[in-house]
Amino acid sequence: MSQPIRNIAEAAKRASRLLGTLTAEHRNVAILSAADLIEQSRSRLLQAHAEDMDAASALLARGEMSSATFERLRLNDKKIAEMRRSMLAVANLPDPVGRILQRTELDRGLMLDKVTCPLGVLAVIFEARPDAVTQISALGLKSANAVILKAGREVERTASALVEIIRQALDGAGLPPDAINLVTGREAVADLHPNMFWSSGRKILEAARLASTRPNLHMVYITNFKCGPDSYIKHFARETAGAPLLVLQFDGHGNDAGYMTRCEAYLDSKGILRCYQQQPVIH
Repeated sequence: MSQPIRNIAEAAKRASRLLGTLTAEHRNVAILSAADLIEQSRSRLLQAHAEDMDAASALLARGEMSSATFERLRLNDKKIAEMRRSMLAVANLPDPVGRILQRTELDRGLMLDKVTCPLGVLAVIFEARPDAVTQISALGLKSANAVILKAGREVERTASALVEIIRQALDGAGLPPDAINLVTGREAVADLHPNMFWSSGRKILEAARLASTRPNLHMVYITNFKCGPDSYIKHFARETAGAPLLVLQFDGHGNDAGYMTRCEAYLDSKGILRCYQQQPVIH
């Protein structure tokens, strides 16, 4: 892992420990502050977005970007308002932290509780969707998790502006700005597969290479039966990441929330999610 990314990851981990000690009300205030500041920073966002669109127009003209991807990039006043509303909706959700999912009486007066708790740091890769920044950031803060975002190059300027605004709001609300982070640029993967021209495939290999450099960072590959190059990508991802590589494959009869619930249930059944065990705090 390159030193800048290592620094970001370590700062995010420190921020996650503080997030876990805050009340739901404090985290909600931060989400609301970020939503309001985003709306107040429309001109700044639209200026950054215009630069992304100029670069995207050139890619579209050369046939290096599809028209569908180009349309997903678009950001305007209406979408900024929608981004704010979605963040407000997340803030109004029930607190997901500290919920008792299961209680077992082991002996008289001895109860064992299974309680929801933050995972720590979430690393999320996404493509040409500016609203993914606000959605993921709001959900991360709501669940008391720090976030490291990796945006597609098509939306890097807009994503950078959004993350800067959110970090500014966190600082003003008394939360660590390092709770929300953005990684830009991309690692070269030509040596792994010189003919990997599929954008998502390159990002998967980038993630696999990153996982291979950290003994405590493992890759979870989520896919479905409709993905054509699935076995092809899995082969190179497994070869790059090394062991362990967990592959979760779903059919098309589900939604995103269902997928995440099933992932969590499976990981917990395998003993991977043991976050309810007390971990030593390193200052």
